Amino acid sequence: MRITLSQLREADACEDQYNLFQEKFGEYVDVTTHLCMIHAQDFDWQFAADHFLTGPAIRAYNERITHAIKAYDEDLNAAWRDLHMVDVSLREACNEMISTAPTEIMNEIRAIAQEIYEKETERAHYRCMRKESMALHIFNHKAAIAFANAAALVK
Repeated sequence: MRITLSQLREADACEDQYNLFQEKFGEYVDVTTHLCMIHAQDFDWQFAADHFLTGPAIRAYNERITHAIKAYDEDLNAAWRDLHMVDVSLREACNEMISTAPTEIMNEIRAIAQEIYEKETERAHYRCMRKESMALHIFNHKAAIAFANAAALVK
């Protein structure tokens, strides 16, 4: 399967994708699995599938991408669920620290608890964002492979 700059223009591809395509490939490129893998993070595979695949090829792509979307959603849900669990646990621990502190040092304990909460939730949020980024990275590779496999069906 070959994709050309003129096809991208006709499909109304966004300027960034158009320019990137032109920079990487010039006027056209013949789609291969290797090429899609190398550029998995660069291009919008759903746009390419919607505009350049037809018949059995788009059905094959949609079948594979449905599984990839499900896995991506599961990964995101798990990451955000973990973040929520950390938040709840930290709030409970900090509230326990404050509620059991002697009155004369309550303000000190409250400040320490707040510092611990902020530091640990920031770490948990960072871990969540890393998991989200990894999930997207994996999804993009699955989408690129799905597109390459489907493109091979186009005559």
